[in-house]
Amino acid sequence: MGNIVKVLLTSARLKKNKYFLKGKILNINLLNKEVNLLVRNRTTLDEKTFPCTLEMTRKRQCYFECHLDNISLFSDAKCNQEQVIDIFLLDLKNQKKYKIGNPFFWVRHTIRDHHFKSNDNIVTVCPYFTFKKNNLSFKVNAMKTREFQYMRWLLAFSWLLRFLFKPQNIWLVGELDYKAQDNGMHFYNYMRRAHPEKKVYYVVDKSSKERMNLLDKSNVLNFYSKKHLLFTIVARRIITTHHPDYIYPTQLKRYKKRVKGIKVFITHGVFGVKNMYKNYGNFVNGFHVDHITANSDYEKNIMIRDLKYRKEQISVTGMPRLDQLFNNNIECTQGLLIMPTWRDWLLNEEAFINSEFYTRFSTLINNDKINALMKSYNMKITLSLHPNFRRYTHYFANEYVNLVFQGDESVQKLIKTHSIMITDYSSVAFDFSFLRKPVIFYVFDIERFVGNHTSHLNIPEDLPGACVKDLDELIYALEHYLKGDWPKKSSGKINKLIKYNDQCSSERVYQACVAAKKSRNRITESLIIKVIKVFKNKLKRMMV
Repeated sequence: MGNIVKVLLTSARLKKNKYFLKGKILNINLLNKEVNLLVRNRTTLDEKTFPCTLEMTRKRQCYFECHLDNISLFSDAKCNQEQVIDIFLLDLKNQKKYKIGNPFFWVRHTIRDHHFKSNDNIVTVCPYFTFKKNNLSFKVNAMKTREFQYMRWLLAFSWLLRFLFKPQNIWLVGELDYKAQDNGMHFYNYMRRAHPEKKVYYVVDKSSKERMNLLDKSNVLNFYSKKHLLFTIVARRIITTHHPDYIYPTQLKRYKKRVKGIKVFITHGVFGVKNMYKNYGNFVNGFHVDHITANSDYEKNIMIRDLKYRKEQISVTGMPRLDQLFNNNIECTQGLLIMPTWRDWLLNEEAFINSEFYTRFSTLINNDKINALMKSYNMKITLSLHPNFRRYTHYFANEYVNLVFQGDESVQKLIKTHSIMITDYSSVAFDFSFLRKPVIFYVFDIERFVGNHTSHLNIPEDLPGACVKDLDELIYALEHYLKGDWPKKSSGKINKLIKYNDQCSSERVYQACVAAKKSRNRITESLIIKVIKVFKNKLKRMMV
């Protein structure tokens, strides 16, 4: 920490439409004495700056104080278009940005939502702390005034509405607000075919192109609609492939507290290289589920050991998308699929073009020997990129490569139509290997990608494919795979990662949802319990 400027948030008060922020700066010697508060829209990248005052104490400790005027900042928020706002301290001399986070315990649990009237809309401002680094950000959205009043009415009578709708046993299914392509979509489609009598609804934005993937549109709810507001509160099951919050119509805390349905998490991939405790751990702030599905007994043990779930909270079901994966309805052509993983440190174009990631994959797709191999085996290369890479498309232009983006093209179709895959850490590689097709894991920056957290798997022993760190090793493995030299030991690794290939995973997920119960651990989310735990831990440290 000696070479890092760290900004700790010690106070966050809401008063008269403004958030007053106070905090402490560690390693002030690395920071110039003139700073501003920088506010940046994560989608548009628009930035605004505000004055910030610094105060030095006699003990050379530095404190800052600033405020956010919600009305001047967010009054132009558009209806039903949620924006994420990040905040930084900006060093005016060298233009370096430092995230504000690492909140004191009391700040984390007392910071309040805010809403205000702007023309015919109600703008909602919901502060939250990012799950990886505990940095302060805001989710900003707007609702029509009449819809906001309707929501307040729902909250006032939520207990009565849940009682009245209980016989209908409503289930809500979703992925992200714009997505209907993964396990959520496959599970919903299965329920409409196999159990049409069940009141199962899928939540997705009305403008999403992926709505076409849903079989029965009559049970599709438009995101932010009045029906969405109502059904989220009265639903008996909330079934998601990400955080349950992602399919809620608002992030207001008072609304989320009224959502009482049992939350079932269908994992959207095999837990693999990267430790996912901070994303999906059982005791992680901001992630609350009652039940979780696994693909194998091995993965169930990972969830118990690393994610801290109890065994009764886990059902080994397989993923609904595997039912279609094992359906031989698409012919596999001779093709090489390259699918790299997004890295959250590639924040801007300069960081991207100077990154090892870009150097490695650019060299890979432009390598003469690889392109010669493709030509001799009459194969084509498909480069499938994360949507976050879209603004860097021109850097991957290549006459030998067909460039697609995940979401524009069905990932499962790409898996089924290609014969060999190269990735770094994508969990899609496990789906590919389940079809007994060769995978090459190009793990050149595994130390940085994994970070300080232990991987869920033993690397490289548990990976179902060749694990390489440089291009020469990759080419060597590719040549052997093209000749048909696929090691039998990979088959044993695959069997450990998946228990079923019988196309009945969706039915098992359905039975798991029926049997799921409220988690007893939810009492740990009580603020009083958390305060007791904090003092208990402090007392233990004092006694050592």
